[in-house]
Amino acid sequence: MSQSTPLAKKRKTESKSAVPSDLPDTISYKALAEKFPELTPFLVPMQSSERRPWCSIDFKDPLAIRALNRALLKVYFGLDVTLPRDSLCPKVANRLNYLRWIKQNISCDFPLEPLKGLDIGTGSSCIYPLLGARFLECCSFVATEINAESVRIAIANVAQNDLVDKIHVYQNLNRKLKLPLDCADFPGRSFTFSMCNPPFYANEEERTALRESKADSPSLNTLAKADELYTEGGEERFLSDMADESKTLAERIVWYTTMVGRKRTLGVLKAKLASLGAKQIREGTLIQGKTSRWVLGWSFVEKRVFSFNVGGMDRSCAWLWFKDIADKLGIAVEKTNDEYWKCSAAAMSWTRRARRQKNRDPASRLDPDLTKPPMLTFLVSIVEQDGHRDDGSSTSVPSAISTINMFLTSGNEIRGALCSLYNFLLRKQRDDGLNTL
Repeated sequence: MSQSTPLAKKRKTESKSAVPSDLPDTISYKALAEKFPELTPFLVPMQSSERRPWCSIDFKDPLAIRALNRALLKVYFGLDVTLPRDSLCPKVANRLNYLRWIKQNISCDFPLEPLKGLDIGTGSSCIYPLLGARFLECCSFVATEINAESVRIAIANVAQNDLVDKIHVYQNLNRKLKLPLDCADFPGRSFTFSMCNPPFYANEEERTALRESKADSPSLNTLAKADELYTEGGEERFLSDMADESKTLAERIVWYTTMVGRKRTLGVLKAKLASLGAKQIREGTLIQGKTSRWVLGWSFVEKRVFSFNVGGMDRSCAWLWFKDIADKLGIAVEKTNDEYWKCSAAAMSWTRRARRQKNRDPASRLDPDLTKPPMLTFLVSIVEQDGHRDDGSSTSVPSAISTINMFLTSGNEIRGALCSLYNFLLRKQRDDGLNTL
């Protein structure tokens, strides 16, 4: 099993849109209520000697929480979402944190590619697909749900936001099956990623015990359907079963991801995934207020992004360094946009055998043969990082460090060719004195 690390910076390819797609750092509830009057009755005037009067809401009032989250969805994402009183009310900031992790750690592996997500247990709000349609570029979803009433409301939420072309809601009739890709009527054979916020408790007794022992469970008053809160064996068994199913489906979902509510479950799940042969595991901690949750992703696909740093170079110099090597190796380079270059190689001209043959016959050329389909196609992006150089004094001197990312865009059968080129570039980096250690 290989441990993978995310790219250093976010993609910058989000298309500009008139529809907002993120939350601001700070929110004025009074200003929010002016744009969404339904929130006004729940405003609570506040006053202190340290600041001017302001407004808050009663976070112990479930109706206030619903009004707040409906306001956030409408004002900042242009989404009109029905949140039934007897269903779990999703907290927008928490859900957005998970999607932000997906964007930074999963979707960045697929530059310029459309994404297809699978949401397991979408609930009546259909919150992750609706937010994902706004927040993730070029992403469509299949959303599964076991509760018939929740399916009906989720379908209505999708329709009233004109997102039926991006989101398909599917009722999973097999409660024991988490990943129903092999069901005869399931609308999809493969996905870029899956996501899940599993039921937290095994039963009401466990929920009560946790609430009385410590703040290990959600602190807000929670109104929800039983199947949104409880599952046989709790989240640990739920996620263990999902891991078993993921092993069977393997590469049909490139990245399986889930929220995890307890640290103990995180450790158990990671150990199980290792035993199942997961080839990549990525994890993160999501903090919202006083609550910490974890997110875990795993894949049975070999890594498709190869990254390395070059020291002492800004982005433009790093590009010239890479382009010079590509030209000498006969790798065709075509600019796709301001961030990515498409590279095509007709042969593995960087191998020792190919370079020895070139040395024996200096007249031979490694120019790209545009009449033949390339044996390897990949994308390159270069991101300039914040670095520093220690010059022996008590201060640090800024020094440019750039990260070169190479993305596999063809099938895994030619992954070895890109891996070979990556190792060649690492040796070239070392020989040119550009390593950053």
